[in-house]
Amino acid sequence: SSFDVQIPLIGLEGDKVGTLKHKFEESCLQNALIMAQSEWMLNKDGVSEERIEEELSNEEAKLDAKVLKHMVLSLKLNKPIRALGLVKRLRSIKAIKIAYAQAGKESAPKALLTRIERIIAKREELEILQNKDDEEDSDDSDDEAGEENDTDEN
Repeated sequence: SSFDVQIPLIGLEGDKVGTLKHKFEESCLQNALIMAQSEWMLNKDGVSEERIEEELSNEEAKLDAKVLKHMVLSLKLNKPIRALGLVKRLRSIKAIKIAYAQAGKESAPKALLTRIERIIAKREELEILQNKDDEEDSDDSDDEAGEENDTDEN
C-alpha cells in the first residue's frame, strides 16, 4: 500500500509553501525516500541483484529529471549558486552532462559551466576507478572458484 508523504522543509515559511521551489524540493525529497524504500524492499525480498540495479536506475532517472527541472528554473531566476548545488545532487553522469548543456542554453555564467565541467571530470574518474575495482573483484572471485575446483579434483 502507499500513501502521500508531506514533509515540512526547513527554511520554507508557511506563506511560501505553495511556491514552485517548495513543490520541487518536496518532490525530490519524496523520490529520494521512494528510492531508498525500493532498495530496502528489494533487498529484503531476495530479488536478484540485476533487478535491483534496474529498479534503482529507473528511480534515479526519475529523481534526476526532477532535479534537472529545478536546476533550469534556478538558472532562469539567475541563481547560479543554487543551480550548482542542484547539479551536485544529480546521480548520473548523463544527467550532469544534460545539466551542462542546459546551462549553456540558458547562458549561465562561465564560472558555473567550468564547475560543472569539473564535476563531470571527477565523476568520470570515479566511474573508471569503480570499474577497475569491479574487474579486480570479479578476477579474485574467478581465481577463488578455480582454486576450489583444483582442490575438489585432488
